[in-house]
Amino acid sequence: MKTIRFPLWGVIVFLALTLNKNVYAQQEDYFLVKGPKVLPIELEMQPISGVSSKGEYIWGNLFETAYVYSTAKDDYKLWYGDQETNGYEIFYVSDMGDVLIASNKKKGVYKLYHLNLSSPEELIEIPINDKECPNVTLDAVTPDGKYAVGRLYDTNWTIRKLFYVDLTELSNPKIILLDSPKMDFLGKEAQYARPFVITKDGKTIIGTLCSYSGFEAELLVWKRNDGKETFTCSKAINNYLFDLSKPLPGERPNWSDYVTADYETERDKYEQQQKEYNNAVIEWGNRYRDYTRNQNLNQFNIYLSSDEKHVLCYIHTSIINDETGDEVSKGFPLIVNTSDYNCKRIDNAEGVKPMYQSSTGEIFGILPISENYYDTKVITSIHDDSYEIIDILDWLVKKTGKDFHSAFTFSTDASILVTTGIPVFSDDGTTLSFYGYTDREGELYRKTYLQFGKNLLSFIEPNNHECMKTIYNKGILNVGIPQALVYIYNSSGICVGVCLSDTEGFIRMPLIQGVYIAKLVFMGQNFVSKFLVM
Repeated sequence: MKTIRFPLWGVIVFLALTLNKNVYAQQEDYFLVKGPKVLPIELEMQPISGVSSKGEYIWGNLFETAYVYSTAKDDYKLWYGDQETNGYEIFYVSDMGDVLIASNKKKGVYKLYHLNLSSPEELIEIPINDKECPNVTLDAVTPDGKYAVGRLYDTNWTIRKLFYVDLTELSNPKIILLDSPKMDFLGKEAQYARPFVITKDGKTIIGTLCSYSGFEAELLVWKRNDGKETFTCSKAINNYLFDLSKPLPGERPNWSDYVTADYETERDKYEQQQKEYNNAVIEWGNRYRDYTRNQNLNQFNIYLSSDEKHVLCYIHTSIINDETGDEVSKGFPLIVNTSDYNCKRIDNAEGVKPMYQSSTGEIFGILPISENYYDTKVITSIHDDSYEIIDILDWLVKKTGKDFHSAFTFSTDASILVTTGIPVFSDDGTTLSFYGYTDREGELYRKTYLQFGKNLLSFIEPNNHECMKTIYNKGILNVGIPQALVYIYNSSGICVGVCLSDTEGFIRMPLIQGVYIAKLVFMGQNFVSKFLVM
């Protein structure tokens, strides 16, 4: 039988698969365990700061007050505080009820403590002793609670030191002070550096450096040196943030260097000097925009994807309105590859600040609607150009087959829908919590969570057609469609390969024994099939 070559063969296969009556949507069973569950009203004013690794606990902080809520017992512990004598801030809670918490109960400075929820009043100090900077705050803790990174401050909260701590032995923590660049991208003294995320093995820390002016930021990466208690810090994406081939813009013009005349007695000279100053500022602004590529990295929106392959950032750029001449700032998600630090800006997701990315490429981000209201959006996949941006409740319908829209409506009037708010995932992806404002009895926080039997961050979307007749034999996978883009996932949902099938629909890919999922992208459609490697 003669083989028909692509593209005609591909079109015929595509039409046959689409029209086949046996094609059906394969729905993954996610076993909704609990929810949507609303946290007690006593916790309503505190947002959600974190969820323990497997969703046993949810915690939050606001105005020196902190809480831990048990999803299993539907109970909570609340620590009331005030800034002067009794403040609390929780940094981490394990599924076993171990809590890392800061408090200023002793001598007016914030010390780091450990407690277990079985005896929540017993604060056991973790000795991080620094006489110059006694105040302790943590920025990130690994899911197992063994490693953390944070900042130390003096009693005036001005001098700061960055530190890394090994908490394997709580009574004897191993502390490493972190160095950071002293100069910003313009060669001026930077204001400060701040860490934001730490990898699960505790060997890589990612943060930002705030510039002298306070308006710009650079991405910093600290790498632990093999076998040593030291870290090396580098600026990761300056070749993307700045046009290093252009000259530095230099100092911004100073008013007093140009305008020396008196406005009342030397009006003509004053106006001429003012004009010269304005022209100098315009010229400097052009040089500045050229060097910075007219973009600024947001120094606070820094997150790590669930598989640690990407850093999720948010970047601003200025656009001139052609009609009004006004300068408007717009923001976009920026995805940074942690292997080579290449950057990808998602231009059609304007305003979406990314917070999570699944191992299959889905990005979850918040989109501000007004001052206090946020929608959670999902960019369905950044691995191909056919992604769409949908509301997270619509994504949950596609993912689980369950509709939760009514659970986020606090009014009998169907036109008044309270948005989901800001999402917080457990590390294992089985617990998804939200917090946001509601107009019910004024502007109060509303906290809701759902628990599933499967990791929402690692399995591909189930509503694709189970229609590829994949056959794997001796390192060769036959997907049946030539010249198609194929993603291969293992049973944990981790992408282990991306490739293009050849002109006969074959892919050469050695795989170890196990169950795999093949996702094929063809003519704007997605198709999914499972196959076994013996």
